Amino acid sequence: RPRGARSRDGADDQTLVELRAALRRHPCHGCQEREEHARWAERYTRLQREITQAQRRLSGRTNTLARQFDRVCDVLSELGYLRGSAQALTVTPVGRSLARIYNDNDLLVTEVLRGRLWDGLSAPELAAAASALVFHGRTDEPRAHDIPTRNVARALRDQARLLAELKDLERSHTVAYLGDLDAGFAQASYSWVSGRPLPQVLHEADMAPGDFVRWSKQLADFLDQVAVAAEVADAPGVAALARQGAGAIRRGVVSYGSLV
Repeated sequence: RPRGARSRDGADDQTLVELRAALRRHPCHGCQEREEHARWAERYTRLQREITQAQRRLSGRTNTLARQFDRVCDVLSELGYLRGSAQALTVTPVGRSLARIYNDNDLLVTEVLRGRLWDGLSAPELAAAASALVFHGRTDEPRAHDIPTRNVARALRDQARLLAELKDLERSHTVAYLGDLDAGFAQASYSWVSGRPLPQVLHEADMAPGDFVRWSKQLADFLDQVAVAAEVADAPGVAALARQGAGAIRRGVVSYGSLV
């Protein structure tokens, strides 16, 4: 080989000799538990790497949640539920009514109350209209539903129109929290609140007794929330009818189901 190459090989050999001597002089070289300590060091390095990765993921999710929060606040500010800047937001009086509803369509409920869309309904009609915000059928296939009265039909149309407007607003702010409407329980809830017997109601609803009781209890709880929100929104008539409807639901098998 060329002489220069042999010189470099000799230098490399000398470097290796010096490095091996340095390793032997290192305090760890004579440690009786050196291999175990090396395994612990490897585990420490691996865990430290996993912690760093987890922190990065958490930071990304936190930033995403913060952006979503800001977008939701923008929607609520545009509708008048919040007031002020991003650093100093305050809840408006109408915003306090929103805080009383615990439902996917909470924003729709408060907008319905603000628009007085439930004014003029009877207690059974209010229960039927409100049921569309609570009930979810077992299938996504569209089907025709029996609507008990013209007032209920009007309320359901108004709710659907308002929901479409609110969803458009959500999309403009890149959020999507509102649910859908389902009128599949309107006839049954109207009949039950009107005092009709259970066999007739179940026949009209084409629903198993257990499903009827479950949805009735959820509707009664929802009407309790509507009553409180309506009082905050200065709609005492709707509040009284919501309470009346909730009380009428909690009878017979529904009342018994609440006790077991």
